[in-house]
Amino acid sequence: MKQIFRLAAVLLAVAAFAACSQRTKEEVLADFEQLYVQTESKCSDFSTKDWDKYEKKCKALETELSKFEFTNSEKLTINRLRVKHAGLSLQAKAQRAGESIKEAASEVSDAVKDAAEDAAKAVKSLNE
Repeated sequence: MKQIFRLAAVLLAVAAFAACSQRTKEEVLADFEQLYVQTESKCSDFSTKDWDKYEKKCKALETELSKFEFTNSEKLTINRLRVKHAGLSLQAKAQRAGESIKEAASEVSDAVKDAAEDAAKAVKSLNE
């Protein structure tokens, strides 16, 4: 009999915890908006790692949002935020592409310098 009461107490505790840990759609929507506001203000200093974290948070919030029913007004707000988030994501991709182009240009520049030095050495050795 004691085991039944213990089991019931554990189940009640789990149910209470689950009920407390579920977020409302308003909380998730507020977090989605706050993520955009915070990211927009700091994005010029973001590293690739920061952008990856942002993308993960955004996807997690999108998953949470998909669990709720929304009014037309709320859907409009969500879609506006999605467009803003997409803009930030494009900005991140452009930044990454720019970094890749800079790295490639630096590698080409180094290769050209090395080739020029090798050519100069070859010419010098021919002249000797």
